[in-house]
Amino acid sequence: RGGYTVSSKRARCLPDGFPCAVYLEDKFQGIYAWQLKKSRKNMNMEKTDELHIHLDGNLNNQTLFQGTVAWAQFDIRHPKAPYLTDRTKEAILRLSQYHAQLTALAASGADSLTVKRALEERFDIASLLDYDVFHQFVCNCDGSLKNWQWFTYDGVRWSVTPYDLDQTFGLGLYGNLRPATHPLSDLTTGPYWWVHRFYQDDIRERYAQLRNNHAFDYDSIVAIINDWYERVGDEFYSMEQ
Repeated sequence: RGGYTVSSKRARCLPDGFPCAVYLEDKFQGIYAWQLKKSRKNMNMEKTDELHIHLDGNLNNQTLFQGTVAWAQFDIRHPKAPYLTDRTKEAILRLSQYHAQLTALAASGADSLTVKRALEERFDIASLLDYDVFHQFVCNCDGSLKNWQWFTYDGVRWSVTPYDLDQTFGLGLYGNLRPATHPLSDLTTGPYWWVHRFYQDDIRERYAQLRNNHAFDYDSIVAIINDWYERVGDEFYSMEQ
């Protein structure tokens, strides 16, 4: 979703995976989920465009979103040298100043419509809302601060997409289970402080839409799990065990 002008025919814009039975010199090594690379092609970015920017790493208030850019804490996946230019770095520095700009605007007495318009000039709100409802639905415990990707196609308006997803549907880092009665906290990092202040109704409407069209229901999710299970097959599961 969102108003991108570039074509998405070549890209998934997320690290879509597929199951593999891995062998090394004819010895079975196990079942793995191999993911598409965090590459410019998968993000639909042009090699020579210095404003097609993809950030990966520790992307939080302390490292990016509130004025301080800790360059060593994240990677600029795209563009790479020699296409990494001052314009690229200026766009990232500009992103780091958005929170201060929005704070000053709100403090000036601007009404909610004006603040929302300013926010929408800086972020693809449709992308942020989708990420938010997805984050809550799958209980993505590890889906902010680090395991998300931020990207732009013009150096001004930024979007977000998921990554990693090893701690979802209650699964913890070490195989422990998170109780279903223990909800996630709201996203508050970066622009999400503003999203949850001004877009609560939009979040509820988007969630309801995805529930009503059966994207967010039991049968749809179980169908995805069954599809993966059947692609692997019992023989390989026995070998893995």
